[in-house]
Amino acid sequence: MKKILIIEDIHESGIKLLEDKKDYTFEIIDNLDPAFIKKKIEDCDAIALRTFELSADLINSAKKLKIISRHGVGYDNVDLDAVIKKMSHLQLLLPQMLLL
Repeated sequence: MKKILIIEDIHESGIKLLEDKKDYTFEIIDNLDPAFIKKKIEDCDAIALRTFELSADLINSAKKLKIISRHGVGYDNVDLDAVIKKMSHLQLLLPQMLLL
């Protein structure tokens, strides 16, 4: 089963959308300690984040990562060079597209 890691809380309507789907699991974490997130991120297929800085070290530790969804404007808090090297392409998604 696919897993989505949500770093920092999102609006309740977004959580409701996630709860209505049964083909993946999701976890919302508020602990922003990079060491904690590094352990959580290892087996994630997708990451949704708000303002947390997603470093190259964290991106590279996500072995199954396919999608990064930024809830907000821009990707200045994501190491885009690391994303491109790891994934060979970059997908910029609106949060609601994560559910398609």
